[in-house]
Amino acid sequence: MDAISAQPSTHSMAEGPVLVMAGHSYALSEEGADISTQAHELTHYLSQFALVRQPRWLSEGLATYLETIALKPEKQEVVLGAKHGPFLDIARRHGWRTLDELWEWDRRGPMSSAESQQYYVSAWLWVHFFISQHAERFERFQKRMMD
Repeated sequence: MDAISAQPSTHSMAEGPVLVMAGHSYALSEEGADISTQAHELTHYLSQFALVRQPRWLSEGLATYLETIALKPEKQEVVLGAKHGPFLDIARRHGWRTLDELWEWDRRGPMSSAESQQYYVSAWLWVHFFISQHAERFERFQKRMMD
């Protein structure tokens, strides 16, 4: 069976642009988990236009960081950078990968689901650390990834 890769596409309608993401119908609900999935996938889609060079750890770390988005329309607020509870628990129990290991992630072959999960957890943890503790340096790094 051939693998099918579908990219989100944008279309214009009377109300404005529409982003269509292929997948299961769960991506169309407004449940919290579904909003985080949509935010994660939307981050992947949009970041490819800004960050032309994007190692996997950065791509997954940013997407997971932004999937914790919390919308508070009553206060007209958007909250970014909340702790990712399940990932934080995994990091506390099993540790995390070093940055050197994450830079090699693109070249890694198949991994067990537990090992793969540790890479995703580590990517989120490092991006969260850089944004919260070294925002200006991380911004400069991302700008270098734009070239």
